[in-house]
Amino acid sequence: MKKITLLFCLLLASVGFAQQNGYYVTTGGQRVDGQFLETDFLNPATLKFKSGSASDFTLLDTKDVKEYGIGSDYKSVKYTVQIDVTDAAQGQLSANKDATWQKQTLFLNVLVEGDATLYSYTTDKGTKFFYKIESKQLEPQQLLYRQYSSGSLSSAENNKFRQQLYTDLTCGNEANKMDRFIELKYRKNELINIFKEYNKCKNAQNTEYSNSAGKRAVVNFNVFAGFYSASFNIDGAKPAAKKDSYGAFAAGAEVEFKFPSDKFALFFRAEYETINSEITSTETSPYGSTQIKKDVEIKGGLINLYIGPRYFFHLNENNKLFVDGALAFGILNGDFTEKHTISNNSGVLVDDITLANVDVANAIYFNFGVGYTFKNKFTVEARVDTNRDYLGKVNSGFNKVKSSKVGINLKYTLN
Repeated sequence: MKKITLLFCLLLASVGFAQQNGYYVTTGGQRVDGQFLETDFLNPATLKFKSGSASDFTLLDTKDVKEYGIGSDYKSVKYTVQIDVTDAAQGQLSANKDATWQKQTLFLNVLVEGDATLYSYTTDKGTKFFYKIESKQLEPQQLLYRQYSSGSLSSAENNKFRQQLYTDLTCGNEANKMDRFIELKYRKNELINIFKEYNKCKNAQNTEYSNSAGKRAVVNFNVFAGFYSASFNIDGAKPAAKKDSYGAFAAGAEVEFKFPSDKFALFFRAEYETINSEITSTETSPYGSTQIKKDVEIKGGLINLYIGPRYFFHLNENNKLFVDGALAFGILNGDFTEKHTISNNSGVLVDDITLANVDVANAIYFNFGVGYTFKNKFTVEARVDTNRDYLGKVNSGFNKVKSSKVGINLKYTLN
């Protein structure tokens, strides 16, 4: 266990202090080569840099920088542009179809560079795309796309970017016919293909930046609560008993280690689950003289520990789905008792025996989940367990516990 913990800490340390060879260019045209401390390279305010002669990383003063980059991974160039600032309140659509333009000085991230260059600019409200065409002396301008409300129950789209591209990226080939643009989506990959095709047609430089450097592993801290529909029975009880179904509440915390691809993660969660269930079976003697009622009760709580992988399906910047599976350990924290009530055939009580607590063991089982996450903060997930056997090898005359649960969790990411 100590070795696993040490390995995990070293992995986090190596992720946190990774370095990338890069450069920046001053407003005076001087190029400075060195290293960036790995960070979110789309956010200039977080850039820490050291030149070859420096010993420590220092925060880069970007007011005197007009360009920075990392090989063929990243390139950002500063421009003063007109940008649409009519973003509506969170979760709402603006009623305005047209843009509200504002002049701002921004670092635009280069996606494809050539005669026609495609840029992106990303904020917490989404990604906007810009473009420039050297041969037409067209300075960077925004490709306009916006959703807006069209009545109380409907929405509409302003897809002006399609007309912009059709007008400015014409090359006389198949790729530039009207139907090439009519269904074009405001998505990075589709736009990249348009620009690459145009530059190829023009026999121009066509450099694509991968934007792979600087994507860090992220550790998320989550809290959750949920409700489960659970069942309890004992396989092998003599005589057989009917399964008991009950409602259970649960709450806990989760640590999620998300890999740089932003698609895979490992998670560890600790959960406390309530449990309160009782099953009853009745046995009659062969001669019908006595009747034995057997009650088995489990009451208290379960401490459930999960560890496993998770895979994400990204729908867009704000919405994603995931599936996961975990190896789970269940620790019973409560009473597991057996009680016998013996009566004669007239219903008169003969004896009432409460046996000692049944010996139990930790359960090892599997847990599976599927969920939806909004804005990397709010999550709703469905979870289900395979059978959880808390008896182990005991001398109670039972074979094994048949216990499982299925339910819904609501989760919130703290960081």
